[in-house]
Amino acid sequence: MKIAISGFSGSGKTTLAKKLFHYLREKGIDIELINPSFKDIAKRMGTTLMELQKRAEKDESIDIEFDNEIKERFSKANNSIVASWLAIWLVEADLKVFLFSPLEERAKRISKRDSMSYEEALNHVITRDKQNVERYKRLYNIDITKFNEEAHIVMNSSFLSVEEELNIIL
Repeated sequence: MKIAISGFSGSGKTTLAKKLFHYLREKGIDIELINPSFKDIAKRMGTTLMELQKRAEKDESIDIEFDNEIKERFSKANNSIVASWLAIWLVEADLKVFLFSPLEERAKRISKRDSMSYEEALNHVITRDKQNVERYKRLYNIDITKFNEEAHIVMNSSFLSVEEELNIIL
């Protein structure tokens, strides 16, 4: 079983992936969670997420290496869940899920998650969405705003709890 979960910042893709992973593990399924993020890379590099975003605008190898690692790990695992912006486009999965939520809701979640003001979070989300949409279109010719053409299931995570999302997937 291979599951890919995508969504914009603050849509809940990581939360859902972790919840699904733990549920399946409790049911005795040997499954791997592949959940890398640009935040992780930025932290390892000793920089901020937005600084890494700026670097990736100029240095395509950052995205390519990141995405190749996802594809390689996903292809090697018998059962796996991957959560990333591009997951549903990058890998062949039995189930492809896209989570979306209105801009304001995502900003509110990121504000809480990353301990920043709502205004800072809103600016962060707007900037990151714009940068990623443009970068993925340029780099891979993928229009991530057309998720409904790639996903098997599309859910508005602002109306559903993570438990409800899990039940829909199951």
